Amino acid sequence: MTLDADVGETFASDELDDEIRRWLDQEGISSKRITEDDQADFHYTIQYPASTGDANIHVVRPPGRPVLAMMLGVQLSPNHKQPFQALPQDDKQGLIHAIRRCAFEGGDVGFAPQMEDDVLARWQLDISVYDDGLSQDRFFQSLRTLYTKHLELIEVLNQHLGPEAPADPEQESTTTGDNIRGYI
Repeated sequence: MTLDADVGETFASDELDDEIRRWLDQEGISSKRITEDDQADFHYTIQYPASTGDANIHVVRPPGRPVLAMMLGVQLSPNHKQPFQALPQDDKQGLIHAIRRCAFEGGDVGFAPQMEDDVLARWQLDISVYDDGLSQDRFFQSLRTLYTKHLELIEVLNQHLGPEAPADPEQESTTTGDNIRGYI
């Protein structure tokens, strides 16, 4: 089956589920089906990119909606959170503005920051593709856009707070792209 929708056409969720799984398998992208999500017709977490699998992206089909949502949540590393806390209030606001400006640049990606105690703690990036625009190419371009936007936002943090490095060099940590530590 190939997904080629006409304007306004929708896909049966079970057919789309099978096709998404096939696409992921063809590209060697590790995926896990989330079965306990009653807010979705199907829900996968995938490890992206296939070569490193260092970002978790959720692929979700909301029930009864002709759309595929892809989301990437990022928690700020303690090694960026601490310098952020030490910034004067005006500098904090300036950095948050720079992050938002970067996130919305291009207009393809949704961005939702979450603050804790006046400190940026995490953010979520998302892209939605409606059935009448969904193809294998569009699916993988959307995944790549999410991932590269994520790396751009980390670079903004690095520019303002210094490169992220582990507090203890001997401590093992997770990485995201080019050995950017602590982001999941």
